[in-house]
Amino acid sequence: MVFNVRCFKCGKDAVRLVLGGRRILHAKCEGCDTNLLEEVMQFEASLSAPRKKRTRKPTLNIGAEESKLDEDTWMGDDD
Repeated sequence: MVFNVRCFKCGKDAVRLVLGGRRILHAKCEGCDTNLLEEVMQFEASLSAPRKKRTRKPTLNIGAEESKLDEDTWMGDDD
């Protein structure tokens, strides 16, 4: 089956889409001369490629000096 559909790159209704059963056999835009099937295949391959793991960084950095509290202020010294 052959369909004419809109191109997602240039927006013209100039894509010739050839379907064979449940598979896309050919998808080329006559307006911008782009092989859309190839672009979609590359995009899908980039999504399925393994990603690099990010290293977590601490969100809070409390130093030893900051964590010490003044005993008189903390205990509420009422003399």
